[in-house]
Amino acid sequence: MNAKQTIPMVTIVPAIIAAAPPILLIGGVVFLAWAIFSGGKKKPEIAPVNSGGNASAPSVPAPVPANYILIPAEKKFISRQDMEQIFAGGRGLTRKSAVAALIALGYGKTAAYKALAINGRFASWLQFAPDGIITWQN
Repeated sequence: MNAKQTIPMVTIVPAIIAAAPPILLIGGVVFLAWAIFSGGKKKPEIAPVNSGGNASAPSVPAPVPANYILIPAEKKFISRQDMEQIFAGGRGLTRKSAVAALIALGYGKTAAYKALAINGRFASWLQFAPDGIITWQN
């Protein structure tokens, strides 16, 4: 067959039809094997703990009482008195040491940095020197 000749469709279609049953048969066998060996549901990696002697009974958590109220922890805000306390006597502190002092009073690091920000809550009472020293102005 030279390059200018083409294969007529009449010869291609029967070849495809003849190849279809073995391909479908192999695909069906692979799918059936996957369905059998996959087991459907995944088993849990850790078996549930049964508290009783009956190993077949599942463990059920205790019911929560209807009057059970979850009380959130109190939020603590840095007050002006706290800031006056760490800058007592007009002493100047670096931002890092002022944050450490606020953390020692029981506040979080983020809250301490926000309180010592140039445009923070206490910006009108804080004085920021070019060398990094922060002082408290009453």
